[in-house]
Amino acid sequence: MEAILKAPGAVQQLVEAPFGDETPLARQPDEFLDSLGLEDVPVWKAVFEEADDHCYGLGSTIQDYEAALKLYKQAARLGAVEAYLSLGKMYRDGEGCVQSNAKAVEYFKEGARRGDTRCYAEMAELFLSEGHATNAQKCWDRYFAAPSGDVGLHGCIYFIRCREKKW
Repeated sequence: MEAILKAPGAVQQLVEAPFGDETPLARQPDEFLDSLGLEDVPVWKAVFEEADDHCYGLGSTIQDYEAALKLYKQAARLGAVEAYLSLGKMYRDGEGCVQSNAKAVEYFKEGARRGDTRCYAEMAELFLSEGHATNAQKCWDRYFAAPSGDVGLHGCIYFIRCREKKW
């Protein structure tokens, strides 16, 4: 009975305590779980990190692109926006899957739609490699228009391409 009352969404009830005191029986915080600080850790984080371990052979993990691909997909389903960038790169490069620029663009588009502006830069490079300079420039425009404020490595690549293409 007590377990049912402590379940999420249970209605607070008054329960007669020893010695006749009436106290509300409410869900008490689990001090052990609270001490772990898990409320700040996204559910996808461990899966994404394991995918990175497999993709790059980090630590004692043996590099395994197929396992990484599977884990990145799982992380994406759990809400890891960063996973779309990784999936796009894997399909672009044929790591753990059959190489497919079309599939790479799908993942980059979804990542960009969800807020990872680096996906625009990756799409721009992919479009440029396929000879689609107009689409590449549109992607660069979206990359720089995004409010992220951090152009980083992708910004440097853009300026190199501008010089190469005389944009």
